[in-house]
Amino acid sequence: MASNEATDELVERFQEITSMQNSEFARTFLQQHSFQLDSAIAAYMAGDLEPPTPSRGAATPEEAGGGGGEARGARGQPRAWPARVFGRVLRLLFGPSRPLAFGPNAAQSFIDSFERQFGAVHPSFVVDGYKQAVQLATAQSKFLLVYLHSPLHQDTARFCRQTLATAPCKAFIDEHFVIWGGSLEYSEPFVVSESIQSSGFPFMAVLLCGHSEGAHCLERIEGAMSGSALIERLTQSMQRHQANLAQIQQQQQRRQDSQQLRQEQNLEFERALQADREREAREQEERLRLERAEDEARNKAELEAALELSEKLDKEANLKRKRDRLGAEPPAGADTTKLRIMLPNGSKIDRKFLASETIEAVRDFIDVHLGDNDIPIETYSLSTNYPKRAFHNDSETLMEAGLHPQSVLYVQDLDA
Repeated sequence: MASNEATDELVERFQEITSMQNSEFARTFLQQHSFQLDSAIAAYMAGDLEPPTPSRGAATPEEAGGGGGEARGARGQPRAWPARVFGRVLRLLFGPSRPLAFGPNAAQSFIDSFERQFGAVHPSFVVDGYKQAVQLATAQSKFLLVYLHSPLHQDTARFCRQTLATAPCKAFIDEHFVIWGGSLEYSEPFVVSESIQSSGFPFMAVLLCGHSEGAHCLERIEGAMSGSALIERLTQSMQRHQANLAQIQQQQQRRQDSQQLRQEQNLEFERALQADREREAREQEERLRLERAEDEARNKAELEAALELSEKLDKEANLKRKRDRLGAEPPAGADTTKLRIMLPNGSKIDRKFLASETIEAVRDFIDVHLGDNDIPIETYSLSTNYPKRAFHNDSETLMEAGLHPQSVLYVQDLDA
């Protein structure tokens, strides 16, 4: 006999798992099974109830029914219980030794356990979580078939071995369904069982996927049956709900068409946007090129103007120096040389120089005259015709050059 504290704990756990409201009945039921919790739960689940002798103030078995007065089965008569009860039983019995897993881990663990017990021939369960199975069924436009595996149910092994683990069932289900399975000893299948309100086992459900609110349960298939009976049930379910699947497929097709249209519109928009960007880039590049050209032209013009101004100032300064060096024209006399200078345009200039002045003085006079009269001659030579001579030595005096007392000099424009 367990201690009072341990007994109270067992009673509380038994009530929690079975939803039994009357604690005295729970205590008496446990006592009948020597306070072996797993044995008492298994008997309660199977409906193997011996009406206990109630203690003073204890409720009768009719008053102590689990889940608020639900009907009891006859002795030895199996009955269906809510999946929450099975889930609690399994989590208690398997405890921390079994991971409460979600996703691919739980799915793979279920498949591995199934193959160890019933062989490798079985429908192609999705090796991923329930959510991914819904997405796969939606993508393939198929019904989703959910199998919830209850390891403690007495019909589970026979159903798996004689129905699911057969080649005809495998071929039929793989062709027409996406199938996902899970054992209630794991958290995700337990959550799914409560979501689709499973009650009897073995349990399968046909789901329609693709709704905006998720998967919708179309039909629940409960209890053991042969492979041919299961195939018939599934065929009838497909026939009844084929219009629903076709509607979902049409909705998916419209969504795909709409999505494709949006993608094409977005692509066209991106292309137009890219073309606009390229056009703007070309226009910007052209604007920059023109601005650079204008800047270069302006800089060039400014430079040329500056150079021209500098040359003009240099030329004016040079003419001023030459004018200052010339001084006044000397009077006629024995030491004075009279020169007639013939310009390329036919005009002539007469000027007297001292015989001791140099050819450079003559050039200074010519340069000042050309500058004052805006005659565009920069480089020129001086020569006489009779005799034919050219004068290149600017330091030579007029007397030494043979131009005294008078001569005619010809100016030849060397840039013409």
